[in-house]
Amino acid sequence: MCWPGSSTVEPAGRAQVHPGGRADLERAAVRGLHSVRTPAPRILASTDPGKAHLADDVIGRETELAILDRFLDSIPAGPGALLLSGEAGIGKTTVWKQGLDGALQRRYRTLSCGPVEAETRLSYAALGDLLEPVLEEALPTLPEPQRRALEVALLRAPSSGARANQRAVSLAVLGCLRSVASTTPVVAAIDDIQWMDLPSVRVLQFVVRRLKGDPVGLMSAARGTDPDEDPLGVAPSFPGIACIGSTSGRCPPRRSNA
Repeated sequence: MCWPGSSTVEPAGRAQVHPGGRADLERAAVRGLHSVRTPAPRILASTDPGKAHLADDVIGRETELAILDRFLDSIPAGPGALLLSGEAGIGKTTVWKQGLDGALQRRYRTLSCGPVEAETRLSYAALGDLLEPVLEEALPTLPEPQRRALEVALLRAPSSGARANQRAVSLAVLGCLRSVASTTPVVAAIDDIQWMDLPSVRVLQFVVRRLKGDPVGLMSAARGTDPDEDPLGVAPSFPGIACIGSTSGRCPPRRSNA
C-alpha cells in the first residue's frame, strides 16, 4: 500500500505487499478466503478526503468489506472513489453489489451501469444507463446549451447534424450529479468498466477532475491483471489515495487537475 507523503508500515503477522511480492500475496489471499480459492480483488480506494489510512493488504472478504464501509461512510464529507480490479471470477462483482446495497441502506442515491463488450462502440451508451434514473429531475436544472447537448448525446432529442459537443455534455453530467447530490449523497457504480465506451469514459474523467466538496462516490469494478490501471483517473483527482495490491509498489501516476 502507498499514499503520497507517507511510508508503508507492515504489521507483524500480516501478509506484506511489496514489489515482487505478488505471488506471496495471492497465496495468502487463498488461505484467507472462506470457500473461494482464488485471490481476493485488489482495491484502489480513496475513502477519507485528505487522509486515507487503510489496511495495508486485502486478505479475505472481511478486510474488503471494511474498506467498502469506510468508503461509503466517507462520501457525505466529500468525493471519493473505489476501484476493484482483478481477473474474472474472483468476486469483484460480489463486492461491487455489496457496495450498492450498503449505499441503499445509508439512503444514498445510487446510479449504476454494467457495460458489455458488444456495446463498446456505442457512444454514450454507458452514460445513458448510468444517468437514466435521474434525468427527468436533473435535466431541467441545467443551462440550455448543456441540457440540449446531453439530450442529443443520449438520443433524447434530434441532432442538427453535428456531433454533441463533448465539453457541453461533460459539464451537463457534472451538473446532473451535483444537482442530485445537493439533497443526498450519491454513489455512481460501474461494473466491468473495461467495456465502457470511450465517450462515456472521457466524460466521467472530466467529471472526476472537477468534483471538489460534492458528496459523490465513484465505485467501479474492472477486469484485468494490472492493479495500477485507473480507468477514470481517480488517483490524481482525489487526495489521500491509497494503492493496495500494486505489483509495482507505487500508486498510479498523479497528474495535475485540469
